[in-house]
Amino acid sequence: MGCNNCSKRRKTQYQTKSQENLSELKNKSGVTGCQCEFKDGESRIFCERHQIVKTKSLYELCRQRDDYFQLWEENRGPLQNLDPLPEANKKKEKPKQEDPSEKPKGLGDTIEKITKATGIRTVVDVISKALGKDCGCEARKEWLNNKVPYKPRKTKGFFE
Repeated sequence: MGCNNCSKRRKTQYQTKSQENLSELKNKSGVTGCQCEFKDGESRIFCERHQIVKTKSLYELCRQRDDYFQLWEENRGPLQNLDPLPEANKKKEKPKQEDPSEKPKGLGDTIEKITKATGIRTVVDVISKALGKDCGCEARKEWLNNKVPYKPRKTKGFFE
């Protein structure tokens, strides 16, 4: 940023820090033990030493940066050990599906289905478990079913 009185530019804290980081990288840089040969026209190569496919930019990092080269040597570098996380292998529990032939008895059953579909029920269950108290959902459902029951519709036929 320049001041109003002169044409000199002051360096910001960010610029100073980035220049320090750049000088650190230059100290770490140099010819490493990289044995790959990237031929002209190739976009990728397979590195026998590190057992990965490297792009031109990864090849340059391996060849010029000791820190990256060391990570690959320790089998912790970019694109190494891409095994899926153990959580990804677990099968997710499917929510219990209600029997479609089971018809709602009243308003309480309908509200229960809505709260499950919107995720409200899950939130209420988590909070109830954390507080150690019953949320009262079942009692409310029964009360609503008793107060607003769904009665079977009686349709009158044309000739009845």
